Amino acid sequence: MDGLIFLFIFVLFNALLLFAINAQRNSSFSIDLIHRDSTLSPLYNNSVINGVNHFDSSMYIDSKYVQSEMSHQSGEYLMKIQISESYEVVAIASMISDLIWIQCDPCDGCYPQNKPYFKPGGSTYKRVPFESHFCKALGRIKRGERKGECLYKRYKSSEHKITSGVLSTETFYLQSPDYKPQPYQKIVFGCGTDNAMIVSMDVQGVVGLGRGDLSLVSQLGSKISGKFSYCLRKNHMNTITKLKFGPQPPIQKKTSTLKLFTQPDSSSSLYVLNLKEIRIKGKKLEVSELNRDMVLDIGTTVTKLHWRIYDSLIASLREVIGDEIKPVEDPTGKYSLCYKNKDISGVAIPDMIFKFASTNFLSGSDLTLTPSHTFQNLGAKLCMLIIRSTHAHGRSVLGSAAQKDFRVEYEAGKNKVTFIETSCEENLG
Repeated sequence: MDGLIFLFIFVLFNALLLFAINAQRNSSFSIDLIHRDSTLSPLYNNSVINGVNHFDSSMYIDSKYVQSEMSHQSGEYLMKIQISESYEVVAIASMISDLIWIQCDPCDGCYPQNKPYFKPGGSTYKRVPFESHFCKALGRIKRGERKGECLYKRYKSSEHKITSGVLSTETFYLQSPDYKPQPYQKIVFGCGTDNAMIVSMDVQGVVGLGRGDLSLVSQLGSKISGKFSYCLRKNHMNTITKLKFGPQPPIQKKTSTLKLFTQPDSSSSLYVLNLKEIRIKGKKLEVSELNRDMVLDIGTTVTKLHWRIYDSLIASLREVIGDEIKPVEDPTGKYSLCYKNKDISGVAIPDMIFKFASTNFLSGSDLTLTPSHTFQNLGAKLCMLIIRSTHAHGRSVLGSAAQKDFRVEYEAGKNKVTFIETSCEENLG
């Protein structure tokens, strides 16, 4: 027994030593990730803007599907970055797009913001040439007549987040573990001069975190070993979480490593899983190969399922809950399945086990979603945080509610994402 304890301590010590060596070799740092409805958010008390429903960000994905949500269902997370030596930006973190963009002066076609637009032209500012591979990564581009720079038009981070401008580079300052912002030179971003976004005046742009070449994650690349992670807290109202870049210390908890797929008919921005089946109380709901794509997105609160999967799930769930307990309508129309709390208080809501293709393709890997991931109290009702997909092709989305209390680690270069069951309150996001 003593030998086993010694062996465990030896293995753990070596793992931590290896992590420390790698951390020195690579840059590890974190950026605050703030839910838009948190009391710490600049958007706090400003959650309903012009009556727009920001229910989720996945309606747009791949030039076809996005929106976002507000109030208690708000989906978006914000982050702060510094561009050049003095310009601080509050931006929306986007998992489903690549381009980093802000509003630049002169900005005749811009939405209003509560601070001056960024003035390009400092010593570290450069325009990206039209011939650059970064320019070619954008859809609608043309060569600038004066300096041959890359001009882009109507890049969509989502349906309501659109920018046109000049592709540029500048020094970005990002937070390090000792809280001193570290410079990262020649980060490519969109200097937007004609932009549209339905958002608070406190937000100046978008930071793309997708899989494409233009995203912040891809540009940092080897500096962060191609890795980033987050741990979303269940209570986001008066806390922040951390978007962490680079290798992180290991957690000895239950782990599911899932394979990331690239679809030939999809944007390369997306983190796509392959959903093979769902199990409820031992009942298996198999997913046909045509309907298995599931996009990871923290800008969408709810999980969305292809209508064939959703209908089977609802039938199985109602069978477990019992026909004698009748669903009630959600007056907002946002949730598809709700019950009165007084009717369902004595019922044990079952776990849902989602089986995905794993890095070991033959085996697959399970992700257990508890009732805290799949249901939410809304006043006198309990509503399911899973709805039918409204995407034209029924594309499924794994939303932020289903990802809470997991440390989610991305390693896109190796086509994998790892879910580690943990308490995000204990592990400080």
